[in-house]
Amino acid sequence: DNIVMTAEVCDAAVASGVRRFVFSSSAFAMGWSHACKGPQSWSPKYLPVDEEHPPMPTESYGLSKQLGEEVLRTAARTAKTTSFVSLRFTNIVKTENWEKLPWPCPTDKPAPLVFWAYTHEDDVVDAHVQSVLREGAAAPGEHEAYLIAAPDTRYKEPTLELIKTLIGVQNVSSRTTAGPLQGNASPICCRKAYERLGFRPRSWQDAAGVKRRFEEI
Repeated sequence: DNIVMTAEVCDAAVASGVRRFVFSSSAFAMGWSHACKGPQSWSPKYLPVDEEHPPMPTESYGLSKQLGEEVLRTAARTAKTTSFVSLRFTNIVKTENWEKLPWPCPTDKPAPLVFWAYTHEDDVVDAHVQSVLREGAAAPGEHEAYLIAAPDTRYKEPTLELIKTLIGVQNVSSRTTAGPLQGNASPICCRKAYERLGFRPRSWQDAAGVKRRFEEI
């Protein structure tokens, strides 16, 4: 249903001469599994994951989002007056649940890695609005994908330490000059959205006066 409905709405938008088409994709298109570790788990090639990382969906929902993006990418080849944006946002935290962060340090049954990332519901809304309003979000006849997440994880413990102790990965590859995942940085990099959408997400650490760390990504 995700793929068919996306294609139908996309075709209708292009036929109507819509300037910008914004698709609610998901970070699950990058990869997700019920397993936190082992051969069935999501094992990204490097961290933090950015838009250049190849999608590696491991279940039908993430695959449907990846294919939805392919629908838009295909449409962009011929719809030269319409631009296309896909927002790969992470697990949404409702305002009423914000005070429940951070989560306690996981022990015997840790959540899958992509669940460590999160996004305030208002930041997801704002990302959609900015994707429509900002001319530089995508050029006519082009498709752009953006990862959307808070700059940190749901945990206060250092991310690399948790990856080593909970997932068993000792050496994490990185493509950033600051090295992989400083402090409790998110496994998802949102620098592209930060630079092109003006994305400034909330963090559960804001109330404690902790500086957001996009400059370290």
